[in-house]
Amino acid sequence: MSPPSSELHQSNSIELQEEHNQIPISNSPPTQPPTTPPSSNPPQQVHKNNSFEPNDHSSMKPKNSNVQIRTCWGVIELSWLRLLSLLSLVVNILAFVILLALMIWSYAAFRDLRTDTIEHTVLARLYRERLSYSSKTAALYSACLASLNVSVVTPPSNTGTGSGSGSCVGRKCKGRSMTEEYAMEATTNASSSQNYELYVSQEAYLFYNTTLLYNQTISNLLAAMSDQEVQALNLTRLDSVDSSIQFEAKAVELALKKNGTQALRVLFSDPTYQTKQSQFLQQVLDPVAFYVSDKQQTIAFVLNVQTVVSLVVILLAVSIVIPVVIATLVCALNRDAIQIERLKKANALMAIDTMRDPQLRKLFKAFCEKEYSVENFLLLEKIGQFKELASKSMEIKMFLYDDSKSTLSDDTDMSDAGYSEYSSMSNTSTKKLRKDLKKTYTESDLFSCEKKKYELAMEIYSEFLDMNGSRTVNLSKKKTDVIKKKIEEFANSAVPLLEDDMFDSIEREIAHLMLDTHRRFKESLAFKKQMKIENINTRIKNAASKTK
Repeated sequence: MSPPSSELHQSNSIELQEEHNQIPISNSPPTQPPTTPPSSNPPQQVHKNNSFEPNDHSSMKPKNSNVQIRTCWGVIELSWLRLLSLLSLVVNILAFVILLALMIWSYAAFRDLRTDTIEHTVLARLYRERLSYSSKTAALYSACLASLNVSVVTPPSNTGTGSGSGSCVGRKCKGRSMTEEYAMEATTNASSSQNYELYVSQEAYLFYNTTLLYNQTISNLLAAMSDQEVQALNLTRLDSVDSSIQFEAKAVELALKKNGTQALRVLFSDPTYQTKQSQFLQQVLDPVAFYVSDKQQTIAFVLNVQTVVSLVVILLAVSIVIPVVIATLVCALNRDAIQIERLKKANALMAIDTMRDPQLRKLFKAFCEKEYSVENFLLLEKIGQFKELASKSMEIKMFLYDDSKSTLSDDTDMSDAGYSEYSSMSNTSTKKLRKDLKKTYTESDLFSCEKKKYELAMEIYSEFLDMNGSRTVNLSKKKTDVIKKKIEEFANSAVPLLEDDMFDSIEREIAHLMLDTHRRFKESLAFKKQMKIENINTRIKNAASKTK
């Protein structure tokens, strides 16, 4: 069943009216019907908007702003947002690869950072100084205490320092020299009375114990260093190279034999000892210490460079990724909002289409009464009646003020005039409108139609839009004030005609408010239809069983 011609409005009329604001026709007749027909020059021709001309197809083509990448598999078309996201992904991958390389480099540098080499170098220097100190102290004790006749009240402890070699005191120890055994026996068998030799024995024991620790430290240092480093520094046998230790051992033996003066001559008067000791320190231990120190500084510099480069890479990646993530999120939210708004518009148009169908309108009204939202339904119904009058008024104005009298003959000039809701009428409605245009209209008919429009607009405002109306609907006061202002301007003759689309925004908002109600209405219709189908199927089965 096709709806009447006055109710035929296409579903896309609302969206087109949003995109293109229609210019209301201001060529109104006077408030009183004229006594003479209008002259050949009408008050104002219908304004034509060239942007709606059907021949201008260039403006209707969408501009393709996507980026096309030609590959061996075909052409990949990406939008700017997707291209930006792809760029962000590539930057992330490069950043991760660079960070992985830096981590491997750092691991290799940490492997070269051996603290045991530093420890052995420091201990070797410490033990070498202790050897020199203990030998000189033993020589001084042996030479000076006897001549000064110094008495020892409390003997010093015979516990040696070092790595536990004191446990060999009082017994033969494998690897000890005869001089060392003599010093240890003298320390053990000495009485606690006046005996200055205890000091000499203790220093001698300290010297031999430190010699063992020094040799062990040198061996550990050689083991901690690579063969290339040992050959580069000429460290094949540090203990044999340091021949000055032989002079110190000779001085300790002389001190234990109570020949302290000769021991002092060996340590302080022999230039060979001084030369060999300084050469060993300057040519062997100091280069090792400098080499280890320089190596650690190089490794520390490399680690600092790696840290700075890692921070720069992370900052660059973050500076690119965070804006891309924010832009993607904003675009996604905007896109979702646009899609939701379009869906709401489509659903609203479905509700308006339901209002245009007589049978569905009755069912929908009954459903709205059950849902206690009949006010919105009645408002949409009144707006539909207002649009019928607007359509009638348009027919009259086209007859009176259009010179061609054939507006609908060739795709109609109504699209040129900007009235998009009439540009896509069905063939049936177009034929009926052509038939209606054969009628003769006068300006009194236009005046009567505009008067009915005014009365209906006043009724809609006073009943549904006014705050004190009997069926006030939930609308913003800003929109209702706009309607009120337009009605008052027409009543005060400030404008000659009421706008045909003055209630379009109200209709869209009410349709949005009725989305949930219309959805439940469609679900109820589908349920009823399904129940009818099941009932028919049941009857068919029963009839078939009875036939058998």
